[in-house]
Amino acid sequence: MHSLAKISILSILFATIFPANLLAAPAPIVTPAQPPSIVGVYNPNCAARGTGISQADVAAALALGRPYVIDKPGYYCLTTPITVSLNPAGFSAKAIVILGESDPEANPIAFDLNGLKIENVGVAAGSTALISVEAGDHISIYNGTIKSVGNGIHRTGYYGIDYRIHDILFKNIYGAAIAVRFGAGYTIRGNTIVDSGNGIWLRDVAGSVAVENNLVSLSPTASLAYTTPDPRYPGNAIGILVVASSTAPGITGNDVTLAESAGTPQIGLYVESGRGTIRGNTIRRVQSGVGIFTTFDLFPNTTINITHNNIYALNEFCEVPKGGMIAGKGKGVIAYADASVVDINYNTFSGPFAAAIEAVSSPQVRASL
Repeated sequence: MHSLAKISILSILFATIFPANLLAAPAPIVTPAQPPSIVGVYNPNCAARGTGISQADVAAALALGRPYVIDKPGYYCLTTPITVSLNPAGFSAKAIVILGESDPEANPIAFDLNGLKIENVGVAAGSTALISVEAGDHISIYNGTIKSVGNGIHRTGYYGIDYRIHDILFKNIYGAAIAVRFGAGYTIRGNTIVDSGNGIWLRDVAGSVAVENNLVSLSPTASLAYTTPDPRYPGNAIGILVVASSTAPGITGNDVTLAESAGTPQIGLYVESGRGTIRGNTIRRVQSGVGIFTTFDLFPNTTINITHNNIYALNEFCEVPKGGMIAGKGKGVIAYADASVVDINYNTFSGPFAAAIEAVSSPQVRASL
């Protein structure tokens, strides 16, 4: 066969096996532009699902002397990061307020921070809150960052059910990252709280309460302090506080690091209820305060389980804090339980502690290391 014919045939075969589009340089991968400071999942088209909230929307409301208000059921999301300068003396002490429908059958409100940040650059006093829930049932807030404010998420009002706060990073909070009072049915899960005066406060709540898998790291100073029934601890910053009536809270899988300094003891977990489970939590740097403090005297003949927790006077690596070590003054567990039975079993205590387990007015405490 003629050599030119051979070349032609080979060219046809080569073009058939390796088309030109496969041999061309690959097209560059184009990723959508993303706003800065993303923590979580960012969806640039989130507003297509419901209502988008931008910096301009919030700024326009604050310019009128009021917060931005969410007052209808549906899905809401941030489309840009939000920066505000809050004034504790006025309505602008709150950036965003949720006023949902107070009806157990109401449609829910979902507020997706969309991986973005809400930050206060003004006065981070205890009266300020970046998100305030003041009415409504079935409310979820999730997926983003809340930074530099008195209280990150604040909830008030006697009535309301079903609140979910999850997958949020809280940073530089002066009072409490999550400050709740009243209402029923709370799920607080998977949040990270860094450099906060207090972590999670749930006071006078009812119904199902689950505080699970949160990471809390306290700061040495706080604008909020809780008075325990023990005169030795009259006012303390607390990593996770649950004061619950007619409920059995579950506090499981949380990780709390204290930041105590001389004369200012802190409490890792404080739980006041009639029954419940405190399981699988880790409390670090308990030097002069208390790892787990429980007061269970509301319901007779009920059982509270405190089990499989790890409580360290330092941490698992025995690292001494920057401020030095306050040796042997902390308590692992303090239990008040006049009318209930408290089982304290299978916990790990790594001292030195003044006491690993201390039962106060608690004849029905059953404890073992």
